[in-house]
Amino acid sequence: MQDFFEWYQKNYNGLPWLMVGKGPTFSKIRSIDLQKYSTIALNHVIEDVKSDVSHVIDFDVLTQSGKSILKNARFLLMPFYPHFENKPGDRPLTELLKENEILKQLEKEERLLWYNASTASTPASGSPIVPVKYFSADAVASILGMAGAKKIWTAGVDGGSAYNSNFSHLNDKTLLANGRKSFNVQFLAIAETLNKYEAELIPLGESTIHIFVGTEKDQLLATRVLEYSIRMRTSASVRVTPLYESNIDIPVPKHEKNRPRTPFSFQRFIIPQLRKYQGRAIYVDSDMQVFTDIRDLAFRDMKGQQIVNALGPESGGRKPQFSVMLMDCQALKHWDINSIVSMLDRHELSYEQLMYEMKLATHDAINLESEWNSLEEFLPGKTKLLHYTDMKFQPWLSRKNPRAPVWIAELFQAIEHGFISRKFLRAETLAGNIRPTLYAQAINRISDPRRLTFVEILPDSIFTPPHRQKRWHQKNTSCKWLKGAFALVLVHTFSLFRRLISKFRGN
Repeated sequence: MQDFFEWYQKNYNGLPWLMVGKGPTFSKIRSIDLQKYSTIALNHVIEDVKSDVSHVIDFDVLTQSGKSILKNARFLLMPFYPHFENKPGDRPLTELLKENEILKQLEKEERLLWYNASTASTPASGSPIVPVKYFSADAVASILGMAGAKKIWTAGVDGGSAYNSNFSHLNDKTLLANGRKSFNVQFLAIAETLNKYEAELIPLGESTIHIFVGTEKDQLLATRVLEYSIRMRTSASVRVTPLYESNIDIPVPKHEKNRPRTPFSFQRFIIPQLRKYQGRAIYVDSDMQVFTDIRDLAFRDMKGQQIVNALGPESGGRKPQFSVMLMDCQALKHWDINSIVSMLDRHELSYEQLMYEMKLATHDAINLESEWNSLEEFLPGKTKLLHYTDMKFQPWLSRKNPRAPVWIAELFQAIEHGFISRKFLRAETLAGNIRPTLYAQAINRISDPRRLTFVEILPDSIFTPPHRQKRWHQKNTSCKWLKGAFALVLVHTFSLFRRLISKFRGN
């Protein structure tokens, strides 16, 4: 047996890696030359395609596809302690190969590779630990990232809960057999790997998706939940950039009527410059939540337009604000924020023409479906992006938004998966950026704020949302801190009483 990382250093041929899974986009491999890639097939995929490496975590796959592995794979890669029936095993490969003919032959032919999975109770010494969290795809992404791969191409590594038709015969046997509700969660682990090793995951025929968020620092929690909702469902590399971090100065128009209505109104106009006027970008506001793979938006046919936008439902009765846009940055080389503000100052452009008509870009031919900018309305299975437009009722600021449980459920998942920490939530409460009862809901796992008792909602009485804070409060950070600290004391006190009462009733 060979340690994968030692084998990699000696034998890697320099070709880009292609990871092939059983998802719907598996069919993409039929239109490419696999000889141009170093391929790694996940589990039963080896039954349908020849590959440089076959990766198997669960020993049961070896039992089912062993003959295909011998025939179609140059090497088999497995954890030193394989799983059995989707659970970590306690028998090492060195022991298992003594009684398994497939492993014996692979070992004899020097085609058996191993690695240490994080699920092993006693990993083998001398080799790094590979995080194994949800599915084979996130394990392989970690392996390749740790080995030094900077671009990992994919086919059949998708979200959702379906296989490609080539593998429909496995639906009743292996599909989500580990108990997960969908394959979406694997992209959280993959995103962590990509960030750590500065790598990219790129579906065949696509590229990294660049997403820019119009926001301020006091909206950081909303921005993080939005980012989580995107990463959770997107089967590709995404780079999410809060625009307040851009370090590009945005001048203020001379005339008050032309000044931005929010501190981030003009941020969208610096995106082409941030992208160096190359490729595509997506603009969204921070007060949003995404419910679908954003690749559906990122790779739309723009039909020669400079932007494609979602105006929201016609019945909304609101002016179009271009808060969801797909942008062709190369075609927007005339977007320079200093020049734009100068046009406003010279009365060559009005605020309404800039913000509500988007006169500085061609966009009349097509629009996105209204589901990509659903204003305060959520229809499960239909809504693609929910926009919490009413600031005074946004779920992180108010308990009264009827869609609050939808957003809070996303927050809870982000905390559960380590994307957002309770420490961060506590700090945002202390800073006065979010309502104190949101922290109470998080520590008590209460998704619907209507379930909070009268006493538990008292901390919100001393909370003033950032957008409503008076100028004095904005400058006096010590006052904000004192109010936040007092609110946290109340939250923890009432939460303690809740736990004691629950314990008492349980007894």
